[in-house]
Amino acid sequence: MALTRTRLASMTEDELQKVLVPLFEAMGFQNVEIHQGNTELGKDLVIWKLGDLGERVNYAVVVKAKTVTGKACHWQSSRYLKRGRGKVSN
Repeated sequence: MALTRTRLASMTEDELQKVLVPLFEAMGFQNVEIHQGNTELGKDLVIWKLGDLGERVNYAVVVKAKTVTGKACHWQSSRYLKRGRGKVSN
């Protein structure tokens, strides 16, 4: 099945994570791992890529299938998401 905007918008977080894994791998990220369960602490995908100086740069990806709100409620809040590269802040 082709991935259309409508199909992406209707996916669950689990389905979306499974689409993102091969995408990040194709973008050159290493050890793309899905983290699930009560120990994930909001990090749905943990990935890394070599930086410009050959150093390992780690990334944590938060996957949301719902609208991110402006409410101040733990990691579902937009307060915890920086604009730009989508990095997670504390």
